Amino acid sequence: MPRTDAESWNAYLRDRITLLEDTLQLTLGARYDRHDYTPHLGATFADPTGTVRPVSFASPTWQAGLSYQLLPGHTVWFQAGRGFRAPTTGEMYAPTSTTPLTAVATGKEVAVPTSVANPDLESEKSLNLELGWRWEGTRSRVSVSAFRDRYDDFIDSLLELRDPTTEYRSCSRFGCSNSKGYRVSTLANLGEVTVKGVEAEGLWQLGDAWLLRAVYSHNEGEQKDGSPLNSINPDRGVLGLSWQGVDQRLRLTGVLTHALAKKRGDVKVEPDVFGGMAEPFLSDAYTVFDLFGSLRLNANLKINAGIYNLFDERYYQWARIRNVARGEFALYGYATEDGIGRFSEPGRNYRLNLTWTF
Repeated sequence: MPRTDAESWNAYLRDRITLLEDTLQLTLGARYDRHDYTPHLGATFADPTGTVRPVSFASPTWQAGLSYQLLPGHTVWFQAGRGFRAPTTGEMYAPTSTTPLTAVATGKEVAVPTSVANPDLESEKSLNLELGWRWEGTRSRVSVSAFRDRYDDFIDSLLELRDPTTEYRSCSRFGCSNSKGYRVSTLANLGEVTVKGVEAEGLWQLGDAWLLRAVYSHNEGEQKDGSPLNSINPDRGVLGLSWQGVDQRLRLTGVLTHALAKKRGDVKVEPDVFGGMAEPFLSDAYTVFDLFGSLRLNANLKINAGIYNLFDERYYQWARIRNVARGEFALYGYATEDGIGRFSEPGRNYRLNLTWTF
């Protein structure tokens, strides 16, 4: 990425109003955001495609919510809001690149872009609806919520076919091939996208020292034409158990995470840079266990340590491999059956840090 000056301005107002003897609460909020990006080209970042330039994004948003206590401990809520997300500097100024191709008609070699920034990228806007129920007892809490978010100008990666009337010839160590036009990797606004799902969470205090937490999430997403949204992650569940000493100096936590496999039917396959329909790698189901804790030595010094992926599971996050296709080319988002391993998550790994506050 180029060195970029980023300025952000935010102003918001939020108020919570209590009605009906504290059983009904109304929350209202309004916000305004503005983001200005100014990239600087130089020796550390060149832009052969000419697509990197300053941009600005701004929008007002709002939120309104109602929560009502049905019975002691039982609360239902509904909230609606208008969301806004400006592209990040990484999305605006992803690395740009070109590659040499030969125009078959003239025999001349030309440099065509393979990855470009999108200076016309628009900010995402969304309409968010959420309905939920929560029960709180003396030593436990359970909540379930369902949401539906509709995005306008949703940002996602794609391959665009350019100059489709011209035939180009490309060569590599695997041979040469001809194709109409060439494909460019970029980020673009997909138009209208709908994401919906259900989330459930439970907390249980098991005695004075133990705390059990369980979370489950299920998401679905589709584009306006009914095709699946590739950025949706498979279902995921987390179960955590924490123990804390009487003096609160020592705390230990074990977390078990299980994710389902990504189904082929939930993936829209786009043509690759050569115009073919290369099959994607799909993430398998996996289960990972992490064990970590902290020890406070005194009022100023704290030690945090953990063993992550304790059982050395080999697994892949769908978000990391969703743009990788099967193929023999190391470039253009391809990977072989052996090469896909570089996208896997770390095996058993250890972390240790010291925190000193004063």
